[in-house]
Amino acid sequence: MSVLGKAAKVRTRAAASTLLSYLCAGRPEILVPYLTDSRWYVVRNAVFVLGQVGGSEVVELLQVAARHPDPRVRRQVINSLGNIPPEERLPILASQLASQDLRLLAATLAMLARQRGPEAVRTLLHQIQAPDFESRGLEHQRMIFNALAETGDDQAVTALAELLNRGGWFARRSPQRVAAAQALRKIGSEAAIAVLDKGMRAGNDAVRSACLEAMATRAEP
Repeated sequence: MSVLGKAAKVRTRAAASTLLSYLCAGRPEILVPYLTDSRWYVVRNAVFVLGQVGGSEVVELLQVAARHPDPRVRRQVINSLGNIPPEERLPILASQLASQDLRLLAATLAMLARQRGPEAVRTLLHQIQAPDFESRGLEHQRMIFNALAETGDDQAVTALAELLNRGGWFARRSPQRVAAAQALRKIGSEAAIAVLDKGMRAGNDAVRSACLEAMATRAEP
């Protein structure tokens, strides 16, 4: 670990990481002291090695590293999840979805997209329905909605429809309403398009315009 922390050459770091992955295979707990090191790059190196070791044995250690204050460490945690069982990734991924670091968020969403299914969709819906979601940056919100549109199916339609129509007659135009309509258009199932069709006939201007914009995008070649 001392060599890995001080090495300036890529080949040296690669060799040290490979050796560490062999030394720690079957006993990743050897790396525990380095997960609390005061130097962020030492922690990141330890997390990288844990990813090389992989398997269920490293999950608890990655959960510890996922609470590190430096987003560079947490980004490495996400990258290291590729070698652990998909069903064990989700709690760690979910813990990073509220991050304001957009690079970390992008890495988290990319890893989440690798395990399409009901659990991934529910995880994204939970973010959109969180009380603080509207206070997050617009780019953050856009990334979450896009991920839901890419991985979602009819399971997401009800929640998106509720967001689209939130406020009833008093609804006003908002980025979240427009994004919900666009997500429904991208999902494109019969149920999703039915929500948009109904919205285009709504009495509220904000709902109607959001649906019309989404359907117009759908019609573009």
